Amino acid sequence: MNMLKLTAAAALVAASLSASAMSSITDEDLSTVSGQDGVSIAANLNINIGSFTYSENNSATTGGAASVSFNNIQIGGLVAMTVDVISANTFSAILSGVTGAGTGTGTTAASTFEGGQVTPALQFGTAGFSSYYSGTDVVQFAFPNVAVASNAELLSIKVGGITMGTNGAAPATGTNPSFGSFAINGLDLRGTTVWLWAH
Repeated sequence: MNMLKLTAAAALVAASLSASAMSSITDEDLSTVSGQDGVSIAANLNINIGSFTYSENNSATTGGAASVSFNNIQIGGLVAMTVDVISANTFSAILSGVTGAGTGTGTTAASTFEGGQVTPALQFGTAGFSSYYSGTDVVQFAFPNVAVASNAELLSIKVGGITMGTNGAAPATGTNPSFGSFAINGLDLRGTTVWLWAH
């Protein structure tokens, strides 16, 4: 009797495994598959960079090598972002509400599109925004309007000192005069939307 139960259990397991086995998909079938929604990213940044040095070695332009260094860079705070791919039609609809988007200055009101994300009013310069758009689908990076306990939790960027090099060589710490330090506190990106496409 026990042997019969064991055989029946094994048969059931084998049947369930074969039913759930993965099958291959052709490239043609895969090309019709589209993703669901997008991704959300949240981060509590605590980034420290010892120095960032920009060097120019074009002697024809500068008369020799030259450099500037941004020292003791700190980036901190909370940030949230969503990443989605929106269709060309959806993005074109955003642009279609822009007065003179193809020819000159224009403004749109806020609008809602895929995923329920609201884009703020868009303003364009005299070049016309559509002259930059290639007509393809667009990757969208949006910073949602999430609540924070206080503005102290928003992004902050601090640079401890800005120093010039000597003939392109970055100075040793404390050896060259500094322009001083600067800080950007309470950098609020909420409500910002950035679109990315190839051209």
